[in-house]
Amino acid sequence: MAVYEKRLAEDLAKIREKVAAVGVLVEDALKRGVQAVMTGDRHLANAVILGDHNVNRAFADIDSLCHKFLALHLPTAGHLRLISSVLRMNGEMERIGDHAATIAREALQMSEPPDQSFKAVLETISGDSQNMLRRAVKAFNENDADAARETMSLVGRVVTEFDRVFHDLAEATAQAPEKARDLLYLSVVYSKLERISARAENICEETVFATTGETPERRKFNVLFLDERNNGQSRIAEAVGNKIAREVCSFSSAGRSAASGMHPGLPEFMEAHGLVTNGAGPRAIDPESEEVATYDVVVALDGPANSYISSQPFRTVFLDWDVGKLPEGTEKTETFNRYYDIYRELTVQIRNLVETLHGEEP
Repeated sequence: MAVYEKRLAEDLAKIREKVAAVGVLVEDALKRGVQAVMTGDRHLANAVILGDHNVNRAFADIDSLCHKFLALHLPTAGHLRLISSVLRMNGEMERIGDHAATIAREALQMSEPPDQSFKAVLETISGDSQNMLRRAVKAFNENDADAARETMSLVGRVVTEFDRVFHDLAEATAQAPEKARDLLYLSVVYSKLERISARAENICEETVFATTGETPERRKFNVLFLDERNNGQSRIAEAVGNKIAREVCSFSSAGRSAASGMHPGLPEFMEAHGLVTNGAGPRAIDPESEEVATYDVVVALDGPANSYISSQPFRTVFLDWDVGKLPEGTEKTETFNRYYDIYRELTVQIRNLVETLHGEEP
């Protein structure tokens, strides 16, 4: 091996060694911060907060090594991808370290440890977050894109647990207002753990990029359109969305109740304008079902969204669009003109929504 290649390999090995070491520091801080919350150990919480200074210096060391590597070796292709990924990963790890310190600070504000039911969820979420972090750093240092992809698949469990406990905390606050202060601090702890799992996912994405050159797939947003009986505006909206933006969003529709069939003249209008339905008949939304929380955006087209779904999921955005009423007459030209007005308004609104979600017009 040439002297230059040997030096390059040694410098890369040093960077990876530092990344592995800071991963251990951050995971330990996270573990001890959660333990302080679980036990009410104020000495431990203060130690975690103080230790964050050492962790921050470790991040600064990695940043310095990366910039020296860039200046000395002027890397290209794979080596350049790796160093740029390390720099972004270092930022993610620094945020995780900050989250661990915040968890410890929340422990100091709580008057007592959480009760057993919230402790159990805390153990689950923190265990999953720590596991994801550990696996993410390991995959990065071993150039293992497959392990990184497998680790990314675990984030859904943390998100599901967090959404569930968010509602439990709200109910507990309503039932015991005197505990509201502690429950508020505990909600921050859960929130930081959820964010840690998301940042571990980002580290995995950097591993895939550094190893294969693949960039993360664009997120596909789930959008639900609602009207009274799922036989009119919502069916047009679903078809328009799938026609112009099915590559970036997944569109579906439902009603407060389900009609026996489509509104008069609508199938003929939709066929004339190249609007294709999913082939299923009208359906009703169950506002209490877990399905509701799977949508990123719920758009109500006939009345406010909260009249269809009274309890808005934590991660779901509600929108109310006034696109006009369905035609009431039977005269074909008048009916088609009314449908066309709805179709035109929905097209504009859906394009604007997709541009907001993805940053570009479909």
